[in-house]
Amino acid sequence: MVLVAACDGYFTVEQSERAVVTRMGALQHVAAPGLHFKVPLIDSVARRYDIRQQSFSVETAETFTDDNQHVNVDLVVQWLVPDNNVERVYREIGDPQPRLATMAVDRVKIAFGRRSINEIPAQRGQIAQEVLGVLRTEALRLYGVEVVDVQLVDRKSVV
Repeated sequence: MVLVAACDGYFTVEQSERAVVTRMGALQHVAAPGLHFKVPLIDSVARRYDIRQQSFSVETAETFTDDNQHVNVDLVVQWLVPDNNVERVYREIGDPQPRLATMAVDRVKIAFGRRSINEIPAQRGQIAQEVLGVLRTEALRLYGVEVVDVQLVDRKSVV
């Protein structure tokens, strides 16, 4: 029993993380960076959230333009969990990345659907800014995460 307490009685949280501590499955608190103690076998670190900027790629979001042309779009979304929203994200969402990916693809489809195939090359930056504006507002309101940037990636530059 002493060995269990010695091995399972503490945990550390990195500077760029916040850890969600649960007691018997119920949220106790969000642990800030540093060394923390917990009751062995009763408390657990349920999830760690990296509060640094993260990114994910959505490859080949298939969509159509206003003139019914098929387009494959690759995009990168950069986001983070604000320090003050960690508890909300844990309680309501868990892992926000799959929901952000779905939301990003939907917003890209809407933006491309408003333009003809000839307009898209000249308006790539405008499309990315339009999608970013909508994602910033909706992701923070719905999921408690902050979208930092959205980039439409040129397939030739993807390694």
